[in-house]
Amino acid sequence: MFVRQHLHMLPTREDRADLAAITALVEDSMPTPVLDRSYPLAEVAEGLREAGHAHGKVVITFAQSTLP
Repeated sequence: MFVRQHLHMLPTREDRADLAAITALVEDSMPTPVLDRSYPLAEVAEGLREAGHAHGKVVITFAQSTLP
């Protein structure tokens, strides 16, 4: 069964004052991402099943290569 989806563009307008306010927030206190969990590459499938609806970003870590 297929579901037909309709995408609609929402009109947005950015003005100089809005962009200046956002710039000030970023410069004053750099936003930090919220990390929910971290999983090694070998456990990605299990981690994604556990994550469900994460409250932050889910990080996948890779082991550093020891190539010469």
